[in-house]
Amino acid sequence: MGKNQKHIITGKVAQWRRRDRRAIWIIPLSLGMLLSLTPIIMENSEITATPILPIPLMWYMASVLGLVIYFTISRNSRKTITQNATFNVTEDIDYYREKLSGLSPATISMLMDLEIEPDKDITASLLRFTLLGILSPDGEVQSTPGPRPSLTESDRLLLRAAQRGSMTIKEKLEWKSKAEDECVNGEYFERRTQMEITKSKGNGYLIAFLRFALMSIIVQLLIHVFHFDDAFNFFTAMAEEGAAISSADPILLIKTFILINVLLASIIWPYSTQFRSLAIHDNTKSFKRTFSGHAAAEKIAGMKNFLHDFSNLSEADKNQLILWDDFLVYAVVLEENSQIVQELLHRKNLSLKLLRF
Repeated sequence: MGKNQKHIITGKVAQWRRRDRRAIWIIPLSLGMLLSLTPIIMENSEITATPILPIPLMWYMASVLGLVIYFTISRNSRKTITQNATFNVTEDIDYYREKLSGLSPATISMLMDLEIEPDKDITASLLRFTLLGILSPDGEVQSTPGPRPSLTESDRLLLRAAQRGSMTIKEKLEWKSKAEDECVNGEYFERRTQMEITKSKGNGYLIAFLRFALMSIIVQLLIHVFHFDDAFNFFTAMAEEGAAISSADPILLIKTFILINVLLASIIWPYSTQFRSLAIHDNTKSFKRTFSGHAAAEKIAGMKNFLHDFSNLSEADKNQLILWDDFLVYAVVLEENSQIVQELLHRKNLSLKLLRF
């Protein structure tokens, strides 16, 4: 991120971080299982004739493999999402408390991180229609939606669904597609060139080849230079012939454990570039912000900061604000300050439960 750039911390990044905190426990749990069950297997290995690799060891190897793949995807997904949420600073705004004129909830969501989130943004859009008097507080359409200048095609699709009281997954995806097209064809976005898209996705095949070559050299060095050949022979014998580990030397077991992790790395590290490419491909967009888009994104970031600190305002300051309706919609679409959402809903005698499909 450049000196004259900032980024918006979105809910998707927070979700990845919560998943990361849960996933990190897989390794200690797997290692604990390996250490706790190994003595049992060692005790019974002399009478066990089944030529298989010990199940705890297989579980540990699978856990390491899965965790590395997950964190590769997680790290690069978060990185790409943050890049999508990065905007150029135009006015150096930290707080913004004016109305975001002309910006629908879907447009605000797009300006945040170049992506529309149907469930959240549909709820914010329905709330906006309610506050505009197009929908009643109980979700009934006040009048049949027609070709109004203030309503876009995606708005009319959403109101038709509201009139029925339901919306299928197919209709949600159609709404998202229409809303994205309306945003991209506006003043805030422009299409990326094919060269820009290819450059942002990158090409990991050369990196994968170089990593595989490097790991092959490291494995050969371990076996032939650092004398890990006995560990390699023991590992293959344990896998193919059911070799007992109860009589193995502790140093040999440690060397075998190190060798197993190096072999895992030789498989995972080269191919991690392909999982990285997958994560980047899924989050790379075919459009980017224009100058007006960057300016609007900066105001949205300022609004998000203002809503975050809204609870610190005095009651007198809150009562002086005249943009209650707009702030309520902004708080929902920006996923910021659930307290203000509940407070404003209470003032309006509304419930979001009636505005969700």
